Amino acid sequence: MPSAAGSGSNPDEAIDLSLLGDVPAWLRSLRLHKYTPNFEHSHWKDMVMLDDAGLEAKGVGALGARRKLLKVFETVRGKMGMPSMPGDGAGSTKDAGSVSMLFATALLAASIAAPVFSSPVPAEKRWAFSQYFDLQAHRGGRGHVVENTLPAFADSLNNGVTSLEMDVGLTKDGHLIVWHDEQIDPLKCQDTIPVATDDPIFPYVGKYLANLTLAQVKTLDCGSVRLDGFPLAVTVPGTKLATLEEMFDFVACATDAPVLFNIESKVDGDFHNLTRSPEDFMEALTAVYKPMGCAMLDRITHQSFDWRMLVLSKIAMPELRTSALCSDANLWKPLGPGRYGNLTTHGSGPSNWLAGIDIDSFPGTVGEKVALAAHSIKADFLSPSATSAASTASDVGMSGYIPFTTKAMVDKAHLLGLQVKPWTTNRLNQIDFLVNEVGVDGLITDFPRDVRLWAIQQGLNVAPLGNENRVKQCLKKHNQLTQ
Repeated sequence: MPSAAGSGSNPDEAIDLSLLGDVPAWLRSLRLHKYTPNFEHSHWKDMVMLDDAGLEAKGVGALGARRKLLKVFETVRGKMGMPSMPGDGAGSTKDAGSVSMLFATALLAASIAAPVFSSPVPAEKRWAFSQYFDLQAHRGGRGHVVENTLPAFADSLNNGVTSLEMDVGLTKDGHLIVWHDEQIDPLKCQDTIPVATDDPIFPYVGKYLANLTLAQVKTLDCGSVRLDGFPLAVTVPGTKLATLEEMFDFVACATDAPVLFNIESKVDGDFHNLTRSPEDFMEALTAVYKPMGCAMLDRITHQSFDWRMLVLSKIAMPELRTSALCSDANLWKPLGPGRYGNLTTHGSGPSNWLAGIDIDSFPGTVGEKVALAAHSIKADFLSPSATSAASTASDVGMSGYIPFTTKAMVDKAHLLGLQVKPWTTNRLNQIDFLVNEVGVDGLITDFPRDVRLWAIQQGLNVAPLGNENRVKQCLKKHNQLTQ
């Protein structure tokens, strides 16, 4: 694989790329810690796109400090495959456009150019659970139990969800881990002990998953920390992250019901070196899915924001359903370095996230264009953000609220045979609007227990509750704890 974050260094500046997620530590390593307050709340991805004027506006007054930072920023951009800036050395950045062109060629080679159909294409339904409204537990239902853990999935099984929604990342040694973030987030996980006393990469918290081995990941306690945004989430101290295979084994133990799985491949469309490549992910997923057989494969949906993954998925496993994740922040090229757009203000041209597709090459409203684009890569489902990034309010009916998932989008998707299942829907006013006015086919929510009660009130057909005793016994058997 191409070198992952933290695998290289600049001959002129000792840059530890594994520190990028910790800006104060990064600045200390550069002996520029005096400027830590200037970059409070800044993300490194935004920092490295600053020019000299931008640094001066941040309060970096010393010319020598600005020159040093600009040199470091150029090195980081080159190593992370980010867009170049005026004055960058020739060949210092990876040509992101070449990646998009590669996948645009794959689209054509696979005969999936963007047709516009004038008649409906019926959606296939093979799932036994297709009789139920698709209530999806986002990251296992992180509003109820700490996210992407076996205890979270256990709680959702008990509470009768249709689909377990989750994310997978790929480790340095090729293991799929049920985990959302590119890095090990200190707000979610704690270190325990290193795998070896002299392990140079320890502590593992803050490091990129692509740079960690399975053994290193398995030392982490990711069940003790409760996120501030989910104050009622139950913690299960000592809980280790599970591999994708371990998750499937637990669910097989906990229920005979053919519960569905919506599994996202966490690939970074903009910064390709922060995660393993789409090809690496596809190889790992195929190794897990193929031996499971058609009956099990039929229950899985493969979703991703990086549509290169979905193109590869349809080539490698045409029978595997795919879902095109998107929001208005990733439909177009950025407005400028680190400046992502939205429905009201955006750039133009192909986004790095859409496998070379120019969203404006399709006719209609933005919502209709999105549906047509997803159909062009043979996606089975469309999974858009419920709310636009341009919205200044959080709920339907509030002044300034702008939806991204619209009736025009859903109607066009249905005409093309795609179901629509937006994320992340955590407000009942919004949910009522999406289901009863817009006409979506399912919901991805952090609070499936509460949304299920609403669905019953609405007369929707919901999946049965799980066997709590069986689930409890299987969780005791399968959930791994740190010592």
